[in-house]
Amino acid sequence: MRVLWFLDSEPPMVRQRLGKTGLNEASWHGGLAAALSRSGSVELVVACHASEPFAPFRAEGVHYHEIGADHARTGAERVIERWRGLRRPTVDLRKCRALVRSVRPAVVHVHGTESALGLLAESSEAPVVVSIQGLLTICRIMDSRGLDRYLLRSLSPALLLRGSGYVFQRLELRSWSARERRILAAARHVIGRTRFDADVVRVVNPKARYHHCDEVLRPEFWDCAWQPRLAVPGRVFTTVRGYARKGIGTLLGALALLRDAAQRDAPPPAALPHLHVAGGFITAEGERAVRRAIRALRLEDCVTLLGTLDAPRLAAELTKAAVFALPSHIDNSPNSLAEAMLVGVPCVASAVGGVPSLVRDGSEALLVQDGDPFALAGAMGRLLTETELAARLSGAARQQARRRHDPEAICGRMLHIYEEVAAADAGVP
Repeated sequence: MRVLWFLDSEPPMVRQRLGKTGLNEASWHGGLAAALSRSGSVELVVACHASEPFAPFRAEGVHYHEIGADHARTGAERVIERWRGLRRPTVDLRKCRALVRSVRPAVVHVHGTESALGLLAESSEAPVVVSIQGLLTICRIMDSRGLDRYLLRSLSPALLLRGSGYVFQRLELRSWSARERRILAAARHVIGRTRFDADVVRVVNPKARYHHCDEVLRPEFWDCAWQPRLAVPGRVFTTVRGYARKGIGTLLGALALLRDAAQRDAPPPAALPHLHVAGGFITAEGERAVRRAIRALRLEDCVTLLGTLDAPRLAAELTKAAVFALPSHIDNSPNSLAEAMLVGVPCVASAVGGVPSLVRDGSEALLVQDGDPFALAGAMGRLLTETELAARLSGAARQQARRRHDPEAICGRMLHIYEEVAAADAGVP
């Protein structure tokens, strides 16, 4: 069976072809592509956006095509394109449709509803299945929960004019969430991973066929296991991408509460809580906001900003953490939480979106009320001090993650979905 993927990011083989190193947000695509290629049941063709143009090539049994590249434009051209993107798709859908006609796949698989690529569900000559990553429609509703005084004081009119920054991102969410609902309404087949995304699909398009399939995780997180004796006492670890939506303000507030409670003890504990943050804040506004919050809460000695880390370094940080915290205001099935569970770090997370589909409160992790620094501080404090609880959650989470993210099982499930999509849409105009 020939399957054509459409991605709005660069998969690992394309980054390697372009000579790029470092963080790759789409690296999980590589694991699934490799598993499908090894199965011998799929001839996989991947079409993707890229930062540079490249000629079609074949690597490890997979064919790669470029459907849009960033051709060394001027700064003014980039700004104009960002603003135009609020009103019309920046994706060349005609080029995508021409590729579908050329490849003649049995199934077209569009990964994600965030880009205009999903509009292929309205007009593709081949059956289309659309995967859900996040859900912009719900992100737009929940995003403002992280708009605290530190971010408000950091907003930049200059960034807005350049088509960047938090306010511009809100405009993008308004435009893109409407397009996302259009994509879901047109899709005959949708792949999701949680009760949350299944419910959203059911409301937007009751006629769509929903298929459940979990994600392949990066191999680095299978190769290491958390051990209490190797964890640094008091160390809390989190990953962020942006300031508001990921709840970093709530986490810093919880850290300040934990520190104050520890300092009131007589004598104080041997190790005060210390937060290590990996990832970036997308814009200068987010970075200014987090530094403002750290200063205002007097956390200069309690927070280390690690910046962007690759998978091996992330895995190493997880093994050294005593707790992994996910304070997001909205998430579907966050890979950061899944990777922490796979390593076995004791986890605490906000009970938002699809997170309760990944973990059960008190069984594989502790779940807390969204936006509540007191509840988050209390849960983190329990995991930092109750060794039996931490060990029990660690073992259960690792077992659950290993079962859920087994690459061969996921590959088999995806093959079954492709067969169902091809068969169901056979002869459909």
